[in-house]
Amino acid sequence: KANKPVVLEEYGVKTLDSDSYLAWSDQVYTSKSNMQYWQFGIKSLGAPDDGYTIFDEGELFSGVIVPAASKFASLGGSASISSKTS
Repeated sequence: KANKPVVLEEYGVKTLDSDSYLAWSDQVYTSKSNMQYWQFGIKSLGAPDDGYTIFDEGELFSGVIVPAASKFASLGGSASISSKTS
């Protein structure tokens, strides 16, 4: 065992399935690791959609991503969590 932190990064599924993202974030949170989704997009700015994009106005973002980010912030890092965009 290397005793090093693990970061799950640049992952996603084209179905944008909330259950999959929730399961991944729960597993990573339980292991006190971290993660970086692929990819976020801001709808109002015309962000491109490669089929994996999680948009700020979608249910996946507000229902899974924002709550998961809040849980991760509670692990001790500093973060500003907001589901609002300007």
